[in-house]
Parts: sequence; structure tokens; C-alpha cells
Amino acid sequence: GDYERAVEELQAALEMRRAQGDRRSIAQSLSNLGRVMLDRGQAAEARAALEGALNLRRELGDPLDIVQSLIDLGRLAQEQADHRLSLSLLREAYGIVEEVGERNQMAVILTLIGETHDRLGDAEQAVRVLTEAERICDELGDRLHLGEAKRGLAKVFLKQGELRRARDSVKAAMDIFGHLRSKVNLAAALRTCGDITAAGGWGDAHRAKAADYFMKSIQLCKEVGNELEVAKSYRAFAHYVQKSEDWQDDAEIQAKAKRLDAMAEEIFTRRRSALGAR
Repeated sequence: GDYERAVEELQAALEMRRAQGDRRSIAQSLSNLGRVMLDRGQAAEARAALEGALNLRRELGDPLDIVQSLIDLGRLAQEQADHRLSLSLLREAYGIVEEVGERNQMAVILTLIGETHDRLGDAEQAVRVLTEAERICDELGDRLHLGEAKRGLAKVFLKQGELRRARDSVKAAMDIFGHLRSKVNLAAALRTCGDITAAGGWGDAHRAKAADYFMKSIQLCKEVGNELEVAKSYRAFAHYVQKSEDWQDDAEIQAKAKRLDAMAEEIFTRRRSALGAR
């Protein structure tokens, strides 16, 4: 989560590799740098690095390196809310890994494809794909992406009103991320848990506890310095407080929710401007 130091080290490595003229290594440095930039919320810089890596990798013809770049650009397209483009990039990546038999990457790509179907409103397809990703991750012992698949399923189940399944999935995701000590993933899972709790996933008597999950998510997002995730958690907390009957008469928390909502919108607006439209 120390993005600033990571960027410094990666930029230094990129300059060294450029001096050596090794195109494969240059592509790897660009790819690493682009992913960190994307996590950090620097979308324009991420796009330049990731597209540069993909162009080099297509020239070199290494299928798995091309897949990694397609995955990264698919994530970027998701952040741009260009879900059709994301699906196209991810399907291209999946076609390559299916051809070469790389099952580790299959699960990663299927998780992202499932999330994209969810964002496009196709819940049935999202559940089918995420369940397959979950199965592959479990077989391979890939705990990190298993947690992501379970969190994705939790979000779809929540939208479908299947609160028990949503609750079970997000609890499993939080347990995995907590064990792995992955702060940014745990922060996202806590936010999803807050949404499920607010919807009554643990019963009406526990709805007010959603605020605790949102605040823990915000704290972790700030610790890792991920501005986008901070904004998402601000927005989730604000919407919960503004709609919840439990907090309607609490002027202090309503004012806090309004302030955090405005801060989230400022971040989203700045990112949209940096991201640009395709």
C-alpha cells in the first residue's frame, strides 16, 4: 500500500531498463508502473503506461504478457465505466489463456468478466461466471482471487435481494483478506459488508452497525492511500446515513455524511476529468 515509494522504485527500474534497451523488461516495468498508477487513481498516467506495455508485448508476441496487459486495460476501462470495452478486452484475454491452458489467469479474468456483467445489469451471467472463477481459485489455492470472486458474488446477491447468500459470501471474503493482510481488498469487502448490513443481511436489529463497517473501510483506504477507494467508501457511508431511519434525527452524523458525500464527488469529478472519455 505504499504507492508513493512503489512509483519511485518502478520509475527508477524503468529508466535502467530503457538504458539497457531490453524491450521485454521495459514492457514489464511499464506494466508494473501502470497498475500502481491505476490503484493510485492517476488514470491518464496509467493508461499511457499500460498501452505502451501492450504495444511492446504485441510486437514481442508473448501471449501471457499480452494477457496481463489486456487485463490491466480491462480494469482501466471498468474505471472509465466503459463496460463494453472492458468486456471485449477481457474476453480477448480469456481466449488467449484458454488456448494456452493457463488456469491461474483464467480465474482472474473470469472474476473481472463476472463483475463487468454485474455492472451491465446481467446478474444471472455474473453469478454463473463468478461461481466458475470461485471454483477454479479454490482448486488452485489462489486465496486472493478467491476472495475477490466471493466479494463479487456478494454484491450480485445483494442486488438480487438474496441477503443470506450475500452475507455468507462477503464474510468469507473478509476472512480471506484479513488472513492475507491485504488492506485494500479488505477495505472493499468491508464496504460491501456495510451495504449488506444496511440492507438487513444480519437482521433489522443490526442495520445501524453498517456505519462501523463503512468507517473501518474508510480508515483502511486512507492507510493505503487509495483515493478512489476512499471516495467509494465516503459515498457508501453517506448514502447509507442519508437513507437510514436509524440516523435521520442525528444532525451531527447527517452533516458528516453530507460533507463526505461532497468530498467523494470532488474526487470522482477530478478522476473523470483525468480519465477522459473514449
